[in-house]
Amino acid sequence: MVRAVIFDFYGTLVTEREGEINFDLGILQRYGYDPDALERLRWIDPITSLDHAEFSDSRSAYVDWQRRQWLEHLRRAGVAAEHLDLLADQAAARSGARELDVFPDTIDALSALRRAGILTAVCSNWGWDLAEAIAACGLSQLIDVQVTSAQAGYRKPHRRIFEVALERLAAPAHQVVFVGDTWSADVEGARAAGMRALHVVRPGMAASGTVSPVPDGVLRIDGLEELVSLVTAPAG
Repeated sequence: MVRAVIFDFYGTLVTEREGEINFDLGILQRYGYDPDALERLRWIDPITSLDHAEFSDSRSAYVDWQRRQWLEHLRRAGVAAEHLDLLADQAAARSGARELDVFPDTIDALSALRRAGILTAVCSNWGWDLAEAIAACGLSQLIDVQVTSAQAGYRKPHRRIFEVALERLAAPAHQVVFVGDTWSADVEGARAAGMRALHVVRPGMAASGTVSPVPDGVLRIDGLEELVSLVTAPAG
C-alpha cells in the first residue's frame, strides 16, 4: 500500500521557463570575463555541502551563508576580487527571481493522487522560499507537505532530509514512493532512506547520455502520466 508520494521539485514537477538562466552571463561579459569559460556558472549550484544545519536556523542566517558560498564559488571561477560582491549579489537576485513552468502532466498527476487518497509532498534541494515558488506555480493546494533543504539543513541525498519529509507526512518509508529526475540525489538517496523510487527521465534526457542503467527495484518513467497506476497497483 502506498500512503504518500514525495516529489523532487525542479526537473520533476517544474522546469525553467524557456530563455531563463540561473546566472546572468551578460554581466560577466560587461566586466570582460570570457562567457565560454564561465558558462558553467549558469547551472552549477555553489552549495555542495550536504549538511548545513548550523546555518538553517533562520532565513537571514541561511541567506548570509548562501552568499558566502557564492563568493567562494566565484573566486574559484577566476572572478577578480573587485567584482565578487557585485556578482554574488547578481547571482542571489537571479536565483530568487527564477521563472518556472509546470510540466504539462504535473497538475493532472497531483490531482489524480489526491483523488486516490494518496498524500503528496515536495522534497527539494532549494532555497529558503520553496513555498513561494510552489505557490507561484499554482501547486500549493495539491501538495500536502513541503521540505526544502535550506530549512531542513540537509541536502539530498543526505538521509536526514528524507526523514524530515517522512516525519511531516507521518508515513513509514516502506509506504512512500519518491519520484525524481536526479539519480544520486533522488533515486539513490530515497532508496537509502527505505523508500521505493521512480526515476523520471523527461524527453531529451536519454540522448544526452546522462541516464544510468536501472537496477532492480527502480522503475523508470518518461513522465508522470503513468504514475497513479503504478503507485496504486497491488504490491508484487
